[in-house]
Amino acid sequence: MVNPGGRDEAGAVRTVFVRQDDDPEEVLKVSIVRPGFGVVKRLRIEVHAAGRKKQSGLLRPIERGIRKLAVREAEIATTYLARHDASNRRKTNGWVKDLPRNISRSMRSDD
Repeated sequence: MVNPGGRDEAGAVRTVFVRQDDDPEEVLKVSIVRPGFGVVKRLRIEVHAAGRKKQSGLLRPIERGIRKLAVREAEIATTYLARHDASNRRKTNGWVKDLPRNISRSMRSDD
């Protein structure tokens, strides 16, 4: 296991240099250097990317919009639940009394 800028098992300081080429298969080339010894070990690590997402060009903007909407709705729901619980702790039937206020405050983008 490579520990950049750390110490190895013997306590010697080591520095790691990483160079990434523009290879299509994305290969990381790592050189471990120990002071006084020079290059001790060279490694080649292959990283497999997930690949390109297959989707029609016409559907991309629609997908982005729907995803943004879903994320925003999740944020609103989380904020509302926190306000709902706080209202319930403060007053008897507090969630009903504070319902319009809690919904409107949850929908604000400032929170």
